[in-house]
Amino acid sequence: MHVVSDEIYAAGIHSSDADFWSISRIAGEKGKSIGDKVHIVYALSKDFCSSGLRCGVLYSENEQVLKSAKKLNDLCQISSHTQYALTKVLKDKEWVRTFLEESNSRLHSRYREVKQAFEAQGLRVLPAEAGLFCWIDMRKWMKSRTWEAELELYSALQNEAKLLMTPGFSMRTEEPGFFRCCYATYRPAFDEALVRIEEFGKKRA
Repeated sequence: MHVVSDEIYAAGIHSSDADFWSISRIAGEKGKSIGDKVHIVYALSKDFCSSGLRCGVLYSENEQVLKSAKKLNDLCQISSHTQYALTKVLKDKEWVRTFLEESNSRLHSRYREVKQAFEAQGLRVLPAEAGLFCWIDMRKWMKSRTWEAELELYSALQNEAKLLMTPGFSMRTEEPGFFRCCYATYRPAFDEALVRIEEFGKKRA
């Protein structure tokens, strides 16, 4: 069995109470390498807000995996322009540091605003320490605790409030009623979403 550690949110820790531990760090603490059956993937799309550039990293100590990845790279290389621009950006360590600090500060602020907005409607927001999303327990807004009721709520959020949230069913949650909310967007859209949440909550009360 092989383990793929997806560390795409590695630099997106926005809570001061949390820390990121790479699987390579865990191995290092034990004086070991990650070995042939552990592989690490990372991309710039989340931490550096650059999903359109399609730039990622594979770290593996398995020569067969690396050989196969190099063959695939012949068919889907990143453009020379993108490589050049990203190299210039990532070499500026001071810029990277300040960018990530500001980004994580804004993410934490947005998370707190979203949490406050939904809690004002009597909903529970699960703690989020990193990344762009949080889980919201919306069972209070459902007519019954079934997958059908979750789908009905999902449709109502989209058609009535014009809010697009990911239903738990599509994320393979264990029970219906939990939605994933992304709070990483530009300010005008974010503020409008908070207003719509309040208005929708009044209808569901």
